[in-house]
Amino acid sequence: MMRDSYADRHRHPPLLESAEIVVALVLMSACWLAWYVARERYHLTSRQLAELATYLIIMVSALTGTAVLCTGGNCSCMHSQKTPGQEPIRG
Repeated sequence: MMRDSYADRHRHPPLLESAEIVVALVLMSACWLAWYVARERYHLTSRQLAELATYLIIMVSALTGTAVLCTGGNCSCMHSQKTPGQEPIRG
């Protein structure tokens, strides 16, 4: 007689075999290393690093939002500019 957890093993892979967990650990390690190097090597204060991190988060959010909104040719800002001699794009 098998236990339920053994039979269910193939449906739920171990935690470290999950790609999302590995990517998250790598990103967290890279952020920690960057923070450590900035503090120890470049002598930045925690307040300066927090400000820099805030600017980076805003930039990444803006770029991600722009990419999401402008995928698939649905971006009106790219099609609104007319070049001389071209018919307007109809869609």
